[in-house]
Amino acid sequence: MIPDAHDVAGSGRTLALERIKMVTGGDEVDVNRKHRAVVQVTLPTKLMVVANKLPKFIDESGALAARNLIVRFDQSFLGREDHDLGRKLIDEMPGIANWALAGLERLRSNGLKFTIGEAGRIEAASSQMSQSPALRFACARLEVTGNQVDAVAMREVYSAYRDWVFSEGLSGGEVRNQTDLASDLSAALPKVKYRQRRLKSRVGKAGKPTYCLVGVRTVTATEDFDD
Repeated sequence: MIPDAHDVAGSGRTLALERIKMVTGGDEVDVNRKHRAVVQVTLPTKLMVVANKLPKFIDESGALAARNLIVRFDQSFLGREDHDLGRKLIDEMPGIANWALAGLERLRSNGLKFTIGEAGRIEAASSQMSQSPALRFACARLEVTGNQVDAVAMREVYSAYRDWVFSEGLSGGEVRNQTDLASDLSAALPKVKYRQRRLKSRVGKAGKPTYCLVGVRTVTATEDFDD
């Protein structure tokens, strides 16, 4: 359990993301035992993170977001704390235990899969968007079809991306060069591919091979704002 999670610097954030994905993905991890040899084991572990806001990870693959089960608490007790809550909970312990056992029985009947309600699905979608700048850019500026006939030049996409980065206020490790952006978009959108194509000119002639995003029909260069 991580009781008070918060953001860390970029290098530490990347390492934390790598470790979390290894544990939650069932990969072997190194365990450095005190005064004994290091062993590689799979940890049968569930991670519980408690935070005022989600740590800011960047994971274009969406793997971490897909593994998250987010429970949002929208009630604050600041200024109305119940200092006698511990005693009250002790009195309610039999009912709490029965409630937990009923939940365990339902969890087992569902194949150990938690039931996710509408609020949970909304939080999961929000988490995926927050962890993927490429996905947010695609939703804002690209018409993604997944059709392999559709393609736009990567230079046009990157020009729109630079404008979007400025409007979003991104900086540092969140900003990508053209090649890395293409890789991020392919990871976030599996039906979008980064390939060479001969795009037709305005007069219908096939031009020179150029790198394109295949599966994208149009790109919006600038974003319109209402006055």
